[in-house]
Formats: sequence, C-alpha cells, structure tokens
Amino acid sequence: KFLTVHDYIIYNLTGEIFTDQTQASRTMLFNIDKFCWDDEIFKYLEIDQDKFPQVMTTGTKVGELKHDVAKKTGFPKEIPVLLGGGDQQLAAIGLGVIKEGRIGVITGSGSFIITHSDRSLRDGKMRILCSASAVPNKWILEAGIFTTGSIYKWFKDTFGHIEVILSKELKKSPYEIFDMEIEANSSRYPSRLILLPHFTGSAAPYWNPFAKGILFNLTLNTTRGDLIKAVLESICLEIKKNMSIIEELSKKSIEEVYVGGGLSKSDLFNQIQADVYGKYIMKVSTSEVASLGAAMIGLTKLGLYRDLNECVSSMIKIEKKIAPNYELTKKYDAIMRISEEIYNALEEKGLYKKAFEILDS
Repeated sequence: KFLTVHDYIIYNLTGEIFTDQTQASRTMLFNIDKFCWDDEIFKYLEIDQDKFPQVMTTGTKVGELKHDVAKKTGFPKEIPVLLGGGDQQLAAIGLGVIKEGRIGVITGSGSFIITHSDRSLRDGKMRILCSASAVPNKWILEAGIFTTGSIYKWFKDTFGHIEVILSKELKKSPYEIFDMEIEANSSRYPSRLILLPHFTGSAAPYWNPFAKGILFNLTLNTTRGDLIKAVLESICLEIKKNMSIIEELSKKSIEEVYVGGGLSKSDLFNQIQADVYGKYIMKVSTSEVASLGAAMIGLTKLGLYRDLNECVSSMIKIEKKIAPNYELTKKYDAIMRISEEIYNALEEKGLYKKAFEILDS
C-alpha cells in the first residue's frame, strides 16, 4: 500500500488503512470535484487503485488502539482513533474560518492564507491552491509563503545577539525586545526599507525557485528599527498580495482577517497586519490553531457538539480586534507596488536565475 505519514500513523495505531479527503487531495491523484480517487489519472499512470487507502471524511472513527499500542502507551484500548487532516485545513477550523467570506492567516516559519469556498475554484494562473476541506463538501483556497517567521529567526540569530542576552536579564523573548526597538524608532510609519522575503525561493503567487531576498533603499540613515520593521512589513505585504488574489478568485470582499500562529502573539505585528491589509484583525485566543481545529473536529464527530458551527461558536474566542490605520494602508499599497516592480524587473531580465548560476552553483 501507498500511505502518507498521516495514514501510516493511523495504521500503526489501529491496523486499519484509511486516509481523509484533505490528505488525498494533495496527492495529485484525487478528484477534488467528486471527492474520490481519480479513475482517469490512475488509468493513465497504470497504477492499481487498490494499493491506495480508502478515503473517508476528516474526523471519521477508523478504529481503536491495538492491544500492543495500548500496552506500550498506557492508554485505554477503548480510545477511539479518528482521522485527522491537513495542517491548514484544520487551522481554518481552529480560526473559525469555516464559511465563505472569512479569511484566515497563519504566520509561523512560513505563512498561509486560507478561506473556504462552497465550490471548487481553479486559478487559471496557477498562483493559489484549491483542495478539499476538512468540512464536508467544501473546498479550501490556500496560498503558502515559504519564509516569513523563519526570516525573523534568521535576523535574530544573525544580528540579535544583544537581544538574546538582554532577554535573559529582562525575562522577555528576543522578539519582544525587537518590538520595543521598533516602537522606539519607527512605530508610527512604514520603515524606509523594502524587503523581498524570498530567502528560499518564492511560493505563492510567483512559484519561482530562483528568487532570492532583496533589501532595497538602504541609506546611512537606516536604523536597526527600520531593518527589524522591514522584516515584519515584508511578511505582511507578501500575505496581502495573496489575499488580494483570493478575494479576486472567490469574488468575496473580506473585511476581517482571523489570525493565528507564532507571530500573531505580537501586538505590534498584528497592528502592522491591520495597517498593511487595510482590514480588521481578529486575534483568536490561541496561536496553535491547527491543533485546536483537530480537537474541534474530533469533539464534533464524537457527539459533544451538534455540528461544527456550534463547536466554533463555543470554542473560538476572539481575544483582540485590531483596527487598521487606512492612511498607512495607502502608503503600504504604494510600497507593495514598488516591491512588485522590483521583483518583475529582476525576473524579466533573468537576473534571479543568472545570480543562482554564478553565486549559488
């Protein structure tokens, strides 16, 4: 049998072989319109469909713990084992983004922009992914960005030695100290720098493996606060590009953005998000939204809630609602246009690929 890691764990726990529609839809062998393996693709590739697991809806009970697993773990054998799902599909539920017209942003090492759709939507320009949702008979539009929080970590590891030392004395994280430095230098305005955050190539919307990070507009007046804030702004600007495409495809104008993930712990970053997007930021009470979404699916399937809507109403708590500064939004829109022009100029001249061939090979 061919199994994903998710399926293999299920097999080891229960001895049963199943997958869910969210995992199956990322194999390129699944018909996301009919929610089943695609007979035509299997036939064309001459692959035996019987070698693949049966597809069930996310949260389906597929068995109980095997005796030896229960003995090793100390868990009762009667514990039901339910199918989980894809990371971002579950994160959408953990953010309460289960209906059309809501959009979620998860900012971690990489970042994801997600929304639900009542119909299967294909992006003819191949910028945004469409896959099966963990919510039955719905779809997820998803844009992924490779490097966001990982750039912030790179900055800390490379330039933040003082902040790391201070963090131990002040009992704050280095990132909290970065926030303090931004607020002391340039909190009211966009930084005077433009960073293109393609440190490991670019994902959505460009999908360019040769793209690299660019820092533009350095001067002798550039401060550390500018550098730090440029990192955070670049993350938000890249997210906004993708958010605009999702709004275009879904034909839905979004006014509120539900946020989770590690970076959303920062009030300063959430304010930058609001100002860049020009939308209200809805900060949910936990940053671990994918884990919460998995728990919510499980609790609903086990009958503790009547349906997922009731579960969302009960379990999703909005910790903060952050309003945008629309004057700053206009400035950020102009900055985003410049960043796109920089990217396009380098790509049209083939400079990303030339630099890779000379500097990285």
